[in-house]
Amino acid sequence: RAQAHVAKAEWERIKSDSSDSTASELYLRKPQLAEKLARYRSAQASVKRAKRNLERTYIKAPYDAIINARTISLGSVVNPGSSFGALSATSVAEVRLPVADSEMQYLANGGVGATVTLNAEFAGKQTSWQAKVVRSEGVIDQVSRMSYLVAQLPTPYANNTKPLRFGSYINATIEGRALDNAIIVPHHLVKDKQIAILNANNTLSFKTLNIVREQDGMVIADQGLQLGEQLITSALEYPSEGMAVKTDEDDEQGEVTQLALKEDTL
Repeated sequence: RAQAHVAKAEWERIKSDSSDSTASELYLRKPQLAEKLARYRSAQASVKRAKRNLERTYIKAPYDAIINARTISLGSVVNPGSSFGALSATSVAEVRLPVADSEMQYLANGGVGATVTLNAEFAGKQTSWQAKVVRSEGVIDQVSRMSYLVAQLPTPYANNTKPLRFGSYINATIEGRALDNAIIVPHHLVKDKQIAILNANNTLSFKTLNIVREQDGMVIADQGLQLGEQLITSALEYPSEGMAVKTDEDDEQGEVTQLALKEDTL
């Protein structure tokens, strides 16, 4: 443009001394100016294209996530549709909980909405988190024959001191349905759903329990015993209904009586 302006100024000076007032485009360097303008605009377009391509090399996930796998590195050549890696969203963690079909009866509403305590080891220490069952997968696994519930834990990586890391092995305890007037007795005291109790006259009777569940060496029932009834915990060789039973208190009382009699004879 500067050269065109100089040429035009020179022409203005020359034409004042000449009868020919028409300057050629070549003299005014218009073709050269048009060529340079074209090159300038092409360079501008190239810069914009390069900036746009550079911006496209920066990939931003539409959600908070961690990188699980990376398949490219600095300097890698990629094509449209190429896989760069794998991400896992960190807004919520989902845990699949296998539940035996026979255990589903102990969960209210099929387990949906139940509180779940998750336990795992983190940094060499046992750590726990509170999650909630949000849904059931609604099918039974063809191999394991298990039903699966899905529990969610919000923002598992929010707590830097104890994050629930994806891929961790965990133990889960699902809150079961409430049982009114529950009776819990050691399993070895129950035989054929019956348990031996001590009557007021020191005789043995059998009570039938309505067993709801057996767990960790204990029997859980909701019917069969009344408040205040005494269980017979000693092993009896041939127990029978109505048989007389001597308690430890009777033995202690007998020893006290015998001792008193001996003292009286002195």
